[in-house]
Amino acid sequence: MPKQEWEFQSRDCMICGGKDLKFLGHRGGDAHRQGLGEKCRIVKCKRCHTIFPNPMPYPKGEDIRYSDVGDYFENVMRVDHDGHIEGGKLLLAAAEKYLSFKGDYLDVGCGRGEVVRAAKELGWSASGCDISEEYVNYARDVNGVEAVAGTLEDVNFPEDRFDFVSLVEVIEHLYDPKRTVDELRRIIKPGGVLYVSTPNEESIYQTFGNLYYRLTGKDWVVNLCPTWNLYHIFGFSPRSIRYLLEQSGFRIEETVVYPGTFSVPRRNSIAGKLEGLGIDAVEKAANLFGKSPFMYTWARKL
Repeated sequence: MPKQEWEFQSRDCMICGGKDLKFLGHRGGDAHRQGLGEKCRIVKCKRCHTIFPNPMPYPKGEDIRYSDVGDYFENVMRVDHDGHIEGGKLLLAAAEKYLSFKGDYLDVGCGRGEVVRAAKELGWSASGCDISEEYVNYARDVNGVEAVAGTLEDVNFPEDRFDFVSLVEVIEHLYDPKRTVDELRRIIKPGGVLYVSTPNEESIYQTFGNLYYRLTGKDWVVNLCPTWNLYHIFGFSPRSIRYLLEQSGFRIEETVVYPGTFSVPRRNSIAGKLEGLGIDAVEKAANLFGKSPFMYTWARKL
């Protein structure tokens, strides 16, 4: 498979326009223990606390980041078809509690279309959009759902169109999250709800992972993966996702940091096994004290 090429551009914070950026460390290339991706400077905005690479890496030439449907979902996300549908049904049940009815639903970054399919099976009027034509074709052909290829902004849905919109592990992939959230507010009906799930980049895992590299004399960090799969470009925390959504005219209904298992490659050596024990301990502490790297937010359009 051909390798993605990159070009780098220096940017102020694209969430709040802040210029005061704190350097956290390097990530990727020779600043990654497996040498994945290209080396990036990772920074945090001191105003809104959002984490991102600066300079920002943009795909150069053809964008092939999401061209392999099977590799991304089965090998990287490790989500099977049926499990994704069942998870979608739980999400839609929660949305129905917020709305008190089943209405018009859009899944942004719908991938293979399992959540849209789940919504249809539950009686919602459901559709999806995704930047990957390969994913959209799969959603249509395999899952039989309505989906369109393109960015949310390019699709240009009518104003006040949807009762419920979800971004399930999507917002961290976007190059301009603020623009997308502004567009979400335009297309969601007054009183409609938005669901955003994304990694918590201020979890114990990131704190201890970054400290570990400092103690070993490296200026590396474990935040984000801008130039390799999963292609996480922006990093949020409960306070930074609140800032983003409230600035765009949403009211936060609930933010939940929830427990889970870290997907960290283990090395089969004495040092790797000791490292693995440390990762397991951090995982248990994160889940115990509510500092896990997993979170979701429900918000309502004012």
